[in-house]
Amino acid sequence: MRGALIVLAACVLVAPRGARGDAATDRARAHQLVSLLGLESQLEELTKAAPPTTLQESIARANARDDIFVALSRAGLDVDETRARLQHEEYEAKTAHDLIQRRYEDSVERWSIAAVLVGSGSTVVGTGMQYGNETVAQWGDGVAIAGAVVAAAFSVVALARHNIGSVSASIETNLLGPLFDCPPSPRSTYPDWLWRYLDTPLPGASRSIRHELLDKWGREGRLPRVALAANDRRVHHLCAPIHVRRRIDADLLDDRADMLADVRERLAGLSGDLGLVWGELRPRR
Repeated sequence: MRGALIVLAACVLVAPRGARGDAATDRARAHQLVSLLGLESQLEELTKAAPPTTLQESIARANARDDIFVALSRAGLDVDETRARLQHEEYEAKTAHDLIQRRYEDSVERWSIAAVLVGSGSTVVGTGMQYGNETVAQWGDGVAIAGAVVAAAFSVVALARHNIGSVSASIETNLLGPLFDCPPSPRSTYPDWLWRYLDTPLPGASRSIRHELLDKWGREGRLPRVALAANDRRVHHLCAPIHVRRRIDADLLDDRADMLADVRERLAGLSGDLGLVWGELRPRR
């Protein structure tokens, strides 16, 4: 298993990568990841200026190299697994949104059709009754007026419908929760090192990825205010599991899916940052 992880790391992490930033920033990011992964001693062993002179030193250096390979391959798997969980919750939120949206549109369409049918039907009947005697004509006026009132009421109902409905399948994870200091469900925790990556300013950045995302969502109007609170109703729905038959706003589900996609996109860049660690090792092999 250890050998397979080493081969996996070598195949993935030495792949060509695009330009990321200046060399100093790249090296700082690489060393930050080394610290997050707890590989400082292994990196120090590999980057010693003097080559090994004894068998024991050669074994220590080989073990350090293997430890880094294994740690980087496992870190890459952590990233892939976390992004897969984000994508799964994103899909669940999007599916729930589409179902509620479809029911909402169908309901508005039915009420609108009913308003048209009642209004048109009562007008036709009322007009036809005008050809009778005076009493019948008066009843015809009443039918036309009543039909118009009912049609107007149906139109008001159609306009007043809210895009809110019940979810047909549970969303059991809440991977946005940790970003809002909400308690995560059992399958919604991030690996410790990966969470520190999200919550620590990267070299060359003044704010962490987490706070950059919160700022972005605030500017886009997805969050109620700058000063966030876990007990805010909207924040709660964004970062809590959603059970079957729970009534929820479809627009909120759409925002939740988009926000999960934003987190997933930011984690995509972590694979390149892991490659920076290997780049620090290649010249010293």
